[in-house]
Amino acid sequence: MKESKTLTLHECFVACAAWAAAWCLSHIFCCHGGSSNDARLWRSQVYSCLAVIGCLKLLMRVEHIPEDLLFDFGIEHQIFFSMAVGHWLVSIWESFRDRSTLGRGLCSKSFRGVRDPSQFLFRAYIVHHVIAAG
Repeated sequence: MKESKTLTLHECFVACAAWAAAWCLSHIFCCHGGSSNDARLWRSQVYSCLAVIGCLKLLMRVEHIPEDLLFDFGIEHQIFFSMAVGHWLVSIWESFRDRSTLGRGLCSKSFRGVRDPSQFLFRAYIVHHVIAAG
């Protein structure tokens, strides 16, 4: 197993903030002239592509299975995790910002026992983001 440098707690917070700012800026620039939902989808696709690349990069470090999968930890893990934290924070912000349009096309009869589909979907998104971040 390789010995790796890791980030300090302060550096981790800075990395999370930097990724959140980058994702937020990408949302703002993509939203210019288009819909907020289009920007959300584009940003999520970029995040997903980067996450797959990160996964492949981390898997290339593996020399001994399962030891490296369980115990290998380095700066790359922290950078990719901070990217995910930034993505989750911006996803929550986007869901909050667009909560009134989440139920577009749905009516109060779309979900049994739900009067406001937009509010229901907003809460579902928040639960999803919190569980994904956990």
